[in-house]
Amino acid sequence: MKLPERDKASGRWLRATNNEQYRGRQYVRLKVLDVDYFKEPSGQTKRFDLCHCECGNLCKVNLCRLYASFKPTKSCGCYCREVCYNG
Repeated sequence: MKLPERDKASGRWLRATNNEQYRGRQYVRLKVLDVDYFKEPSGQTKRFDLCHCECGNLCKVNLCRLYASFKPTKSCGCYCREVCYNG
């Protein structure tokens, strides 16, 4: 687990979480393999999950989109292709 750090731009504390609690969780078709942090050019730090989809693809998803109450991420995009093109 990473220790909390301060964001250089805003001076706020970055959230420290136990990343182990997300590994192995299943969200519809996505299974979380690893949690990674990404710093944008603007200075914001975002957390992304490396996920394995049931179709076999690997994808990176923003963690908050996995368990969002409004339009959560369900797959790597295969679900939309199945619904849109197969009727």
